[in-house]
Amino acid sequence: MAKQKHFGVSRVIQPDGPTALIERVEIEVVFSKVVEELSWQELQDNGAWRQGWI
Repeated sequence: MAKQKHFGVSRVIQPDGPTALIERVEIEVVFSKVVEELSWQELQDNGAWRQGWI
């Protein structure tokens, strides 16, 4: 997903079991619709991600 700038979380991946914590999400590139799965904690890395339209 090189040079892509605008993403949205398109799906929260539900864990197996009612007491399990959510660990994974899917993000989608706004313009190309490419989807990638990653840990939601990765989205907290301010060096890689910024919230909002910059």
